[in-house]
Order: sequence, then structure tokens, then C-alpha cells
Amino acid sequence: MAAPTHPHDFKLNRSLLNSKFEGYRFNPLPQDNLTRRHGLQYKPSQTNTSASRSLQPMSFQEVQSRITHNHLAVRPGSALGVYVDAEYRVIGVTVEPTALQPTFYIIAELPQSVQSSDTHDSRRAEYPSSAFANPNTLLVADGHGTLYSFLLSEDQTSAKLLGSYELRPDSAAQPLPFRIHVVQQISPDFAIVILSSRSYAVKPHDPKSRAPVEFDLWGVEVPLTSATNEEAQILNCVWQRTGREVPVYSAYHDSPPSFHIFGGSPYTEPENSTAKPHTPAPDEIAPIPRAGENLDAEMVPKPPPYSWTQTSDSVTVAFPLPSTTPKSAIKVAFTQKSLNLLISDASQEFNSSPLPLPRYIARVFWDGIQSSTSLWTWEKTGEHGFGLLTLHLDKQHEGTRWSQVFAPHQTPSGEPEPEVAETLDPSELYNIREALEKYTSSLSDDGSGLGLGKGVPSLGKGEIDDELDSSVGRETFLTRVPVSTPQIQNGTDTKDQPPPVTLLSTPLQGLSKPGDSPSLIAKNDIDGLFYTLTAPSRPIEGDESIWTHASTFPALSFVLASKQDVRYTHHISDRVVLAFESGSRGLGFNIYLYQATPTRSAQWAKQSVIRVGDAATGPLLGVGALTLDVEGGKKVVILCLCENEIIVVQDIPISGS
Repeated sequence: MAAPTHPHDFKLNRSLLNSKFEGYRFNPLPQDNLTRRHGLQYKPSQTNTSASRSLQPMSFQEVQSRITHNHLAVRPGSALGVYVDAEYRVIGVTVEPTALQPTFYIIAELPQSVQSSDTHDSRRAEYPSSAFANPNTLLVADGHGTLYSFLLSEDQTSAKLLGSYELRPDSAAQPLPFRIHVVQQISPDFAIVILSSRSYAVKPHDPKSRAPVEFDLWGVEVPLTSATNEEAQILNCVWQRTGREVPVYSAYHDSPPSFHIFGGSPYTEPENSTAKPHTPAPDEIAPIPRAGENLDAEMVPKPPPYSWTQTSDSVTVAFPLPSTTPKSAIKVAFTQKSLNLLISDASQEFNSSPLPLPRYIARVFWDGIQSSTSLWTWEKTGEHGFGLLTLHLDKQHEGTRWSQVFAPHQTPSGEPEPEVAETLDPSELYNIREALEKYTSSLSDDGSGLGLGKGVPSLGKGEIDDELDSSVGRETFLTRVPVSTPQIQNGTDTKDQPPPVTLLSTPLQGLSKPGDSPSLIAKNDIDGLFYTLTAPSRPIEGDESIWTHASTFPALSFVLASKQDVRYTHHISDRVVLAFESGSRGLGFNIYLYQATPTRSAQWAKQSVIRVGDAATGPLLGVGALTLDVEGGKKVVILCLCENEIIVVQDIPISGS
């Protein structure tokens, strides 16, 4: 598996990676007490927009976005959830904390679009969407181009209409259907709302190719006070961006005030062309040989001849040797300035290493050592094809930081000998052995003959599907848009676009409180890295917030790759990840739980499965967390909105212990 790349907005902490992790152990949960099923009197529907009489074909990006659309909105930190039913009624649902019995209210009714059977709309409707601007104000989009602002009553059973607004860019003849992504109140009277819509801008016609579908991203200003005019007002667009994908995850951070928008493409100003990431066809990946280049030998980069790390008073150097090397064949001698290292009497059995055996004659160190207290060890294990010859060197000048192990040196050809970078994390010092074993395996076991290898980690050997594992998560690009000066920021210039981030999980809605930092889980090889958005700690880092690696879910990417019917993947802080199946097969669905490791270096973590519903439940359409007031504190339950039922899930284990 190729080493992942990390955009400069994401700070990776390698000390939080757990190379000792073995896997997840099944932790059975009492299924009978976990879920409560209730029939829906007000049923949502996925057919309202799919039955739209639009002449515009639905693109793959739109289909993908609609599959993962969350029809449920939850007021943060409360027991109130909201959705729009098939009759365009805004339905509120609360849950009684003892019996977990839900109660439904018709908060408001949205006007329905009237359309005769013989007319066709050039603009395809979106799913209704909703979000809370503050605890008392609810914004609802009907999916046809109108946004409604409601002030909730104290008992949450009804609402007062504050105003209605339409998205009509450039004074369009009809409103543009859109979806709400994130809302942030910026003053007592206004909120900034991020909307997305399919782009219907007229493009120059090219008869030889079909223009790709694009999507517009809008930052609009919505009043939170009563409108003086009862008619729908035109939304005030603060900024606009254009991209090739619908946003996957959007978050707001106040240091500095800005929106962080993740989508399958960067979002640029409309006049700029949007470069789509190029995926090479199979016939494009064949390497082109250059003069004097041996592709079979150079296709896989060779590991360095050794790895090394240092402290203030010592230097540790590790050389991989075939595990069959007898200790008597290793000759090591130190002087204050140099090293003599020779593997003598090397038989053919252990001299077949793909790398030359180390040979250093009077090789000068970068700085002096204490030769009398320096020593070497030889670790030969039957579990590995390679052992480790480790030099433990005491520095002569304590506190001096070495740039390299050896002083600059020329090879017999007259070229400078390549430098070996220091391994900054001591726990990774001995990974050179595993790297050499993978390299050796790629040369001998690769059926293609190109030396590419299989690249399967030991955790997944014999089980992992390379194609499936590579597709887990959503590849996204980060676009920042400041609230005060919405100009292009941080890599949205496609000429200098940083690497994408593969999202594995986003926060479970309903649990965040005002001031909480946004978070996400990104793929890193087979792991899932938990990132939080934090303000820069030092002025040298600039005035932009940074996504900081705070903890790790080991092997999360690997275990999620085996789940083929997952609709939503969300996490609760850095304690547990929940993967929700879609239930589209008509047999109910499972919720898979992956708890965090109890300690940073633990070898095992807990995995559980919750069975939800049956054939009568219908597909899963939305999820969120409700916070219930119980005697002695708070209780968190998960609300699963399905086609025919609503299901309450309680007692979710969120402890890493």
C-alpha cells in the first residue's frame, strides 16, 4: 500500500500511531435492551425528487450525494429532532427518557410545488434539508428553491414563520433548487448559510464532448428576525464557488471565522476553470523507460541501508541482516572517530539479500563517540527473514545534534554517498526490517513480474481485497472560505492543490455544543486518524486554524473496507466510530461499533454489532444523537429515521476501556 500524503493543513503526529495493534475483538451487546422500534405516522420519502419531471439527467455525483443525504436534523445538545415528511410537513420528534417513547409534532407545513403532469422542469428538485441557526431558530429548505426561517415555540410543538427566501442568482426567472450544508449565526440578526445546487450556467457548446456536471456553492446571508414582507425575498449571496462534486462535510471554526468545506473537488470562483483530478486509465499507467533506466530494478524504491535515531547523549543505528547470519560472522570495532563493520565468511545462504551487506572500513562518524562505552547487539528471530544489528553509540559531545551518522563520503564512482534521514520517532527505528521484508517479497512474489509487490499489511494478509480497501472512504479536497473576506484560500488555486484527504468518518450530529472544535477521521494506510480543528499554537504558523492529529483508531480503514452496504459513518468524539448500513435490502440493518483503544499502545480494541429492525423497517434515511434529561444527569440515545419506522438506540458503549 502506498504511503499516504498529508496536506499542510493536516498535522500528523506519528507518535500517536500504534504499530503494535493486532485487531478488534468482538464484544457482544444485549440486543433486546438496546433498541426501541416505533411506527411512523408521518413518513419521509425518497421518491419526491426521484420522480421529478426534470429534463436534466441525474449525474453520478448527484446520485451518490442523495444516497448519503441525512434527512434528519438534530438541535445540538437537545432532545429534538426534525425532518420533512412526504407531504412537506416539518415534523418534530422528541423522546421520553424512561420508556424511550417518541412524540411527533407538526411544527409547520411547507407550500407544495404545483406542477401539471405534462410539464417538465429544467431544474431537478433537491431533497428537503434543515438545520438549526440557534436553539430557537430552524431553517428549512423545501428542495425547490425556497428557504423558510421558523421561530420555535417554547414547547417545540409549533413554530412561527419569520420569513421565506429564494435563491435566484442573477435575477433568474425561477428559483434554483438547493440543499443546506451548514449554518453559522454571526450576529443576533443574521446567519451565514452554506448552500449547494447543481449549476445550470450556460457553457460554450462543444459538439465533440459532453460538458461535465458542475455544482455551485453559495454563501448566503439569512435574517433571523421577522420579515416585513410576506412574499418570498431573494437571498443575499455573499460569495459563490464552483466545483465538480457536492460537498461531503462542512464545518465552521471561529479562529479565524471561516468555513471548512470538504468535497470531491476544490471549489473555485466561477470564472476560474476547475481542474478535475485525473484518474489514469489502465493503459496510461505503464511506465515509460528512459535512457539507461532499468524499470524492473527501479520500480520499487529500495529501503535505505540502515535507519538511525538520536537523543541528546546517544546515537542508535540499526542494520538489517539476513536472520541466518551467524553472530561469529559479524565483526564490529569502534574508535573515537570511526567505525569498522564487516560481515565475514558470508555463505551463499545468507548473502542473497537484495541489499548489499554492510561494509564499513575506517568509516568516519559525523562527530566523535565514547568508544569504550559504545556497544552493538544482534537480534536474530525466527519470525522474520531479517534480524537487526544495532549499534549503540555514546556521543563524545553530549548535547550536540548529529546531522548524519557518517561524515560526507564519496562512493568508488566519485559520487557523494546518499544521506539517510534520521528517524525522528524512536518507535519506528526498527521498521527497516519490515520494509526490507516487504521489498524482498515484492521481488519474489509479485505475479506481474514488475516488482510491484502486493503491499498487503500483515493485519490483512489473506483477507484484504486490494481494490475494495483502496475505495473505502471519500476522497475530498479542503476549501477554506473566511467569513469576513471570502477570497480564495489555502489550496483552492488548482495550480497548487495539496493532496486530497480521504474521509472515513464525520461527527454524529446533535452532540456538538457551541465552541466545540469540528472533527473528522481521515484514512492513513489502514488506520483512521482522528483530527480536530484548532487555532494555531504559534504565530509562526500563521493566522489559520490547523487540523491536528489528536488520536488514532488503529486499522479502522481496514475493517470498514469489509462493510459493503454502509450508508453513514460517524464518530462520537474520539471514543467510538459507528458505521450504519443502509437497510436498502429490506431486511433491517446493522450498526457496527469500533471503540478506541484503552491505551495508546494497546494491541486490541472492542468491536460490537447492533441489529436494527427487520423487513418492515425500510431503508435508513437519517441518524442523529438526542440528549435526554434523566435523573442524575444526561442520557444520549441515537435516533434512526427509516422509511417506515423510527428506532431509538440506547446504551451505546463509548468508553475505550
